[in-house]
Amino acid sequence: MARWKVSTKEKKSVEEREIWTHPKKGTIERRTGFRWGAYLVRTDDDQAPKFELVEVPGGDGVADSIDMNFCGYDTELIGLEDGCYLDIIWPENLNSKEREKLESIWEEDSEDGWENLGWMLDDTEVWFWGELNIELVDSSDSNNEQEVSSANYESEESVTDWYPENIKPIRNGFYEIELVSSRVWPNMPITHAKWNGHEWLDEAGDTLEIKCWRGLLKN
Repeated sequence: MARWKVSTKEKKSVEEREIWTHPKKGTIERRTGFRWGAYLVRTDDDQAPKFELVEVPGGDGVADSIDMNFCGYDTELIGLEDGCYLDIIWPENLNSKEREKLESIWEEDSEDGWENLGWMLDDTEVWFWGELNIELVDSSDSNNEQEVSSANYESEESVTDWYPENIKPIRNGFYEIELVSSRVWPNMPITHAKWNGHEWLDEAGDTLEIKCWRGLLKN
């Protein structure tokens, strides 16, 4: 068994598609483009993963892409970084007023707002295309095998620059942060927080006031 870091080599070669459904109103796709992406991929032997390239649904018809969530291997997201566009594919029967309402609710409450209106996140696809970097992380034959988690990639060489609090992440998740007011003993320092789409939270779910944040970056 081995684990590999698979990341995009070319800029702007990642698209995440969140597929939302409603029992009466149909299907919405939220398509977010990113400049970089990386996954942890597990193989049963020590051979590098080989992916079958397929066409992206609704794409350009060229079989040059991989859905990293359904690629034939056990995978784990490391990070998608530097969001660069958002396209929303609406049902034809949803009028402009309903679309504007959903966009407004998303800005305020993110996923929770849509779920409260009866929409359900059915699936999430993450498409990589173009050349890939495939790097061995560890294997069963390694003399110094150790447990590796996505946190191992948060080195000074693999994270973005610091962004001020007024610039919001495009993707929900955990980020490295600095607080507005540093915590002192006996309070434990906080160096990571979760962005939920409209506020920063600690592990207990309490709101934090942060000064700046940064996330994973392609090596």
